[in-house]
Amino acid sequence: MPMPWPERLQQLLRSRPDRSRDVQVYPFPIDGGGLLNWHSVFMNQILPHFEFDALIIASFFDNLARLFTVLQSDQTGLYYHGYDYSKRPASYEAFEKVRPNMEKLFEVTSGEQIDRIVERIKRENKSAQISPDYYCKEWTSESELSPPGYAFSTNAFTKRYSAERLTLFTEIVNACHERDIPVVFCPMPTRQGLLRIRKEKGRLLHRTESDGLCRYFDLHYFDGYAIFDGIDAETIVDLYWLKYDAHWGLAASDLFAIKLAEFITRNNIVPII
Repeated sequence: MPMPWPERLQQLLRSRPDRSRDVQVYPFPIDGGGLLNWHSVFMNQILPHFEFDALIIASFFDNLARLFTVLQSDQTGLYYHGYDYSKRPASYEAFEKVRPNMEKLFEVTSGEQIDRIVERIKRENKSAQISPDYYCKEWTSESELSPPGYAFSTNAFTKRYSAERLTLFTEIVNACHERDIPVVFCPMPTRQGLLRIRKEKGRLLHRTESDGLCRYFDLHYFDGYAIFDGIDAETIVDLYWLKYDAHWGLAASDLFAIKLAEFITRNNIVPII
């Protein structure tokens, strides 16, 4: 992607005429990770080594449930393994012991092979026209609806994810609150989630849970799904998401950055100095 949304967000915040200082947005992407990795990165890298005015947590639909992710790449490919938090390799020596058992996710491919794949895709031209119904044949967990009468509570969170995960999330939030640092929590929209709420009544669990989490912990709630209000299903499929991939494209990434910049400015989350 030419400019990921954190870079676009920084560009937009710096462009505000009432800013008297440069705003810096430091991204800490965790490929395939979630809450367990958030806690490790925040406590071991961000908190000890950075001064910051706000924390933005961008949460995909299953980030609270994911295992602790360890990735390793070399000249042959990319390798992965997931761990419970208590069993994660906590040192390089521990990592070296588990490395032989890691699962290979991707192969390193030569330039000639990539060229052949690109040519085949061009010949097949599969990206021309796809109906939204193509992505709605079977609803998956990324578009799960809230159960009737659902209300966020720590008991509901613990039952779904575990008491350990509630403790880890609480530790991140408390560390920010103790330093008067605001936290913005953003449920990141999924294509199928957006399509489902256009076809069915009900509220996505991802949104309901995120909203309740913010109310309970006194966080700023930025609803990533709401920025697509008024955009029809066909446009979401044709413009905002990659057709044969679950990730969004540049148009959606930029829209998210634009609306988040407006939210941060409107609520004065990052102080003007």
